[in-house]
Amino acid sequence: MKGKKITAITALLVAAVILVCIDVILVEHGKVVAEREAYENERIKRELLEEIKSEEARDVTRYYLELMPVRDEYIKGAVELSRELENEFVNIGQVKELTSERLDVATAYRDKLLLAENIPAPLENFYNRELDFINSDIETIELVLSYYDSGNYSTFDGLKIKESYIDTGSLFMKAEEELKRVIDYYGL
Repeated sequence: MKGKKITAITALLVAAVILVCIDVILVEHGKVVAEREAYENERIKRELLEEIKSEEARDVTRYYLELMPVRDEYIKGAVELSRELENEFVNIGQVKELTSERLDVATAYRDKLLLAENIPAPLENFYNRELDFINSDIETIELVLSYYDSGNYSTFDGLKIKESYIDTGSLFMKAEEELKRVIDYYGL
């Protein structure tokens, strides 16, 4: 009987050890499975982020290709009219006419910007800065036109026009820097 008790106790001890070992194995297996799942989840996240970045890059490229010809047309028109103003100063009437044409070019560009839809998130800051710039450009041109329309050039505040040109230039540079940042990031 004593032998049977020892055998039963031994069997119970062996069973307990086996259960503990199985439990340890299951816990370790669970850890391995959890590590694999975590690794797989990270891999999936990386792939999704790359896909998102690729999708963003496509959206940025599409918008960039649509916007640049419009922007280039504006810049070209503004530069040409500015050069004409510098080179062909004949009379105030002609200056007012060229300045009005410059206002039309700027307003047309702003109107095209405002019609833009589905601006990719990476270009939203650029878009807002570009709108700030073009609105400032329009205000500056209108200020110049009001100067010429005043007919009283000696009492008009020319400093305000100069400050407005400086502010507009600064806004243009901010928009340019933001566009360059996005272009560099997406490798366009």
